[in-house]
Amino acid sequence: MLQGELDQLLIRPLSPLALLLTRNLELGRIGGIVQGLVVFGVAVAGLHAQGKPVWDVVLYAPVALLSGSAIFFALSLATAPLCFWTHQTKDLQTFTLYAPANASNYPVSLYPGWLKGLFFSVIPVAFVNYVPMRYLLGKGGDWYDPLLTPLVAAASVFVAVRFWNKGIRAYHSTGS
Repeated sequence: MLQGELDQLLIRPLSPLALLLTRNLELGRIGGIVQGLVVFGVAVAGLHAQGKPVWDVVLYAPVALLSGSAIFFALSLATAPLCFWTHQTKDLQTFTLYAPANASNYPVSLYPGWLKGLFFSVIPVAFVNYVPMRYLLGKGGDWYDPLLTPLVAAASVFVAVRFWNKGIRAYHSTGS
């Protein structure tokens, strides 16, 4: 976007956010979706083989998928205005998207207190899988933990859209 691509979107009669959402849709990502479904199926079969109840996990999977996607969308959307202002796209994406996505693959309990706080608040990746699965897999937590993920996702998207709108209003063209 540093080459004036956003300028082109801003002069169109549609929302720049809507135009960005439809950009770079790749059919090649279907393979990643299929791979994820296969891994999920193997994991559920493994849980079932161990005698663990799996229906709550299976029924929660669409909620987790949509909510987790919404949280990462919100992180991406909130990063964009920061990139407008700092012109440090790669560094910011590493800090707000790639590192947290990698960190969400591990239990949040492994991280030091300040990082846990970050993952439960500003960059809420703890809610993508750790919080609901802790309860659903019988590893602790409270009965309402699975309900927190969609609520955090909705709040994250709300805040990110407001931040995006503020960023768009304050955006300055590249001048090229």
